[in-house]
Formats: sequence, C-alpha cells, structure tokens
Amino acid sequence: MKNNSSRLATGDSRRMERAGRNDSIAGHLKKLTEEPRVDDTPENFATANYVYSIFERSSLDAHYTDYEVLLTYPLSRSLSLYLPQGESLDLKLKEQPLESVPCTLNHKVIPTFHAYSPSGNISAQIVFANYGSNITEEYYPQSRWLPPSGVQQGSIYGEIGDSLTPRWPSVADAERLSLDDPRIKLPRIPFFPIFTKDATFIMKSLDGALAPHWHGALDLAD
Repeated sequence: MKNNSSRLATGDSRRMERAGRNDSIAGHLKKLTEEPRVDDTPENFATANYVYSIFERSSLDAHYTDYEVLLTYPLSRSLSLYLPQGESLDLKLKEQPLESVPCTLNHKVIPTFHAYSPSGNISAQIVFANYGSNITEEYYPQSRWLPPSGVQQGSIYGEIGDSLTPRWPSVADAERLSLDDPRIKLPRIPFFPIFTKDATFIMKSLDGALAPHWHGALDLAD
C-alpha cells in the first residue's frame, strides 16, 4: 500500500505541477493580449521587456538585438459600393468591440489593414476571383473565433526577412535596397481586409448566373 500511495501522491503532484504551468501560461497570455501591440509602438516594446523579465526570472539567457526594418501603417482607408440603381453604400471597415476581448475596447486599436499595401484610389467593377485559383470550396467564415465584423490582419509579403534587406539581417549599418528596386517583392496594387458583413453586401450586389460549384458560407440567396 505504501508503494501505491507513493505513486498516487507522485501522480497528484505532477498533475498539480502541470496545472500550475497552465495557469502561468494563461496569465502570460492574458498579460500579452491586454493591449494592441503593433510593431514599433511603446506597447510592442513593453512586450519585449515583459518577455525579457520572465526569461531572466526563469534563469534563461536573454538579450535584446536592434533591427531597422521597413514598416507600414494605415493613415486612412474607405470603401464605397455603388449599386446599379444609383444608390451608394459606405462600408463600415471597423471591427465590433467585444466585451470578452478587452483589447478590442482599447482606444489604441488601429484600423484593420494589411502591411505593405501601397497607397492609391481605385474605382472598378467587382470581380470575384476566389483567391485566383480553381479551388471550388471555401469555408470562411465558419469559426467562433472570427465574428462577422472580424478580419485576419497581417501581411502578404512572403519573402524572408525585411523587404529592404532580403535574406540578410537588417541591422543599423546593413546595405539596403531602394524602394524602387525591382528585387523588392512588395505588392503593387492597393488592398486591405474587409469583414464578412461588408463582403456579404458586395457579394449580394453581383448578378449573373450562380456559380455551379462554389457557394461558400456567406448568407446569400440561391
């Protein structure tokens, strides 16, 4: 019985240790998501300081390294839908704040955007391209983690490292390409993400024959 009790006690201890680690991870995650932490903002630097302090407290070797990289931010953006009947609709382009996600209530939240989009004004007829591929199925939006006013932000820059120092470190004295260098693989067409709600208005404005295979998960009439 002593051996059995010992094994049970050891198992309970391990479960408590794992639970403690999970609580610690949850605490760090909550701390790191309390505020928007866009690159090159005080909140982003606070993230580095926080992680650094946790590493040091855990007796891990930690240090900072400075890099100088090309970053972009949204100054203004708008999207209007002009309907055949002559009506126009200004789309919201704003995520709905959620009480369960405190950072969405923060006044420091910046407008939704995709990094490295060039500036410009475009007026054109709507064309549905399905990612420019022949894939016939699409399941967006089918996730409780992305509400109708939510978008996935980020960048479509697919190269390695900073765009002005491709494939070598962007330290202060690094050689840099000029913005008009053809080797820079930045997008040439302005773009930004839109929400399911806005996408629904746009898709409903399309006419013509119904796509034979693709239907998707938007609330559209057959």
